[in-house]
Amino acid sequence: MADNDEDLYDEFGNYIGPDLDSSSEEDSSSDDESDASSRGGAQGDDDVASDVSDDNKQLVEHDGMGEEEATAAPSNAIVLHEDKVHYPSASEVYGEGVRTAVLDEDAMDIDVPIIEPPKTKTFSFVHEKAEEVGTTTTSTTKDKNDEGGEDLVSDSYLATTLLMNETTVTRRCVALAGHLHHGKTTFVDLLLEQTKTNIDAFGPRAALESHNSNAGGSAAGGGGGGGGGPRYTDTLKAEHYRQMSIKSTPITLPLPDLRGKCHALTMIDCPGHTHFHDETVASFKAADGAVIAIDALEGIMMHTEMCIRQAISDGLPIVLVITKVDRLILECKLPPNDLYYKLRHLIDSVNALIQNNTIVVTQKHGAIRRAGYPKLSPDRGNVAFSSGMHGWCFTLDGFANMYLDNAGGEDGLGKHLTPQEFAKRLWGDTYLNAETGLFERRPPTSSSKRTFVEYILEPLYKIYTACLGEKEDVVSKTLRSVGVLLSRDQLRSSARPLLRAACRRFFGVNCGYVDMIVRHIPSPAAAARGKVARCYTGPLDSPVATSMIKCDPRGPLMIHCVKLYAAPDGQSFSTFGRIYSGTIKPGDRVKVLGEAYSPDDDEDMALATVSTVSIPRGRRRTEVTMARAGNWVLLDGVDANISKTATITGAGSGSAFVDSEHNVQIFSPLKFPQVS
Repeated sequence: MADNDEDLYDEFGNYIGPDLDSSSEEDSSSDDESDASSRGGAQGDDDVASDVSDDNKQLVEHDGMGEEEATAAPSNAIVLHEDKVHYPSASEVYGEGVRTAVLDEDAMDIDVPIIEPPKTKTFSFVHEKAEEVGTTTTSTTKDKNDEGGEDLVSDSYLATTLLMNETTVTRRCVALAGHLHHGKTTFVDLLLEQTKTNIDAFGPRAALESHNSNAGGSAAGGGGGGGGGPRYTDTLKAEHYRQMSIKSTPITLPLPDLRGKCHALTMIDCPGHTHFHDETVASFKAADGAVIAIDALEGIMMHTEMCIRQAISDGLPIVLVITKVDRLILECKLPPNDLYYKLRHLIDSVNALIQNNTIVVTQKHGAIRRAGYPKLSPDRGNVAFSSGMHGWCFTLDGFANMYLDNAGGEDGLGKHLTPQEFAKRLWGDTYLNAETGLFERRPPTSSSKRTFVEYILEPLYKIYTACLGEKEDVVSKTLRSVGVLLSRDQLRSSARPLLRAACRRFFGVNCGYVDMIVRHIPSPAAAARGKVARCYTGPLDSPVATSMIKCDPRGPLMIHCVKLYAAPDGQSFSTFGRIYSGTIKPGDRVKVLGEAYSPDDDEDMALATVSTVSIPRGRRRTEVTMARAGNWVLLDGVDANISKTATITGAGSGSAFVDSEHNVQIFSPLKFPQVS
């Protein structure tokens, strides 16, 4: 700081110099000049801005004109606010070849979802187009869950020889029912193998299991409800996703009995959940007998009791199939003698349940318990044992035939016994005296074993023990001792395929079950009298009822429709029913009588034309040219006026026509149990 400046300020920096009046005037004058200059500059900027705005207006107004017009002198035209262009267009920004769109908020209709769900065209594995008799299903029409292998019996033989002949001796119609996850669907898969040309464990069964990517089930034990295999009668996709049956599914299988005679066995696989008991009720209305499936480990459950009571109420004969016997061997690890006691206790419990639910008819002379339900026992031939997971099923008659065939009628076990007599000695407290060769009711020695344990369970245990815990050479030697010969590749396979192959060789074809059905379930003609008496609401001495009791294929047409099956696309229904009398053909004109129909009030009646007649085959169906009395059929074209059940009669000329003089009545609607 200069010396003269130090005199103007004190030691604290305060100004102490002379007054500054002159400098203030100068400052004020300089401020005035700066204000004037600023106003002048602002005015100049406004002029420039106005000029630029005018130029822009001229450019906008002359946009798209020629160069000479665009450079013309500006005009004073008035431009509206909505015509002004403040920003360049999208085409000017993004160029040519780019599609741009400006959408307003809430432009979509309220009924249109923002993200549309995928549209499922089919919800089942049923083939949309039925197969005609004489044609085969090509590989292009089979889905991944379809059965593998070729059919052992052609469709033409099944339709013409077994189903379309006038006699019903070779036909059986049964309903397979039981509790949830008791092996019913897997048991049907086991029977399905018998209809294929190659029934080896590495043949169709392996192909069937490879098709099902969603198959559940556990390891060798086979416990739980998932089960292995294709679950062929689970036709809905939801059934495979949930691993449980939801709808009942009929299937027709040509199967041989112990004599080698082929029968057309039509079974309907019923759901096991108690909430779907209505499916079982509808199935029993069309069936001639009931096959009750019970898990060997779980025993009698709630729906088992419901099914037995329903079968007794409908007057159906009952046979028993004890499934999942392998669980007692692999999961419970029971010794053979204890396994026998477990099976015997289960059978006795079923017999007690049947006797407790038998209907009591009160007459003048007192209460009479209705007869007709024989005791269930393996030695009577009405009980079968099976393991669908490991591919075997047997009855005592089947085992007796196997032993006697191996004995060859020479000195030994089967010299003086027929298969039926030997089968009766393979159950209960029966022992074989090795010294005398006679069967006795008391054990000859303290180490003597029951015949069921010695001749059935011990060979079965030997196969399981060898396949699951021994080396290849030991397995081969052990299986040879029971008459089972396997290839080297089979012996080197894993436990489950090896066990299936060994059981297949040991038990052979499962003919014992078919023989049990043929012996203890009546044919449609034999069961017609009882079915008509319980289902038909009209008088039994009328011409229509007489024709139904005779199961006359030339009589008036009478079909009891008990259920509707949806098409794969869900747009139509196929009517499932049992033909009691007459013959149905495609193109026939019929009357559809609803549940409210009566001869005095025909409001609940409609006319329809049958478009197709098919045989139910599970996931596929076979179209036929006609169907006679005693068969289960699927009819298309008559579902428009059916809500639950209906009665179909003839409506045209010919023998199938039912005129007003017959005074035809309907079949009774379904009655569901009020108490579970």
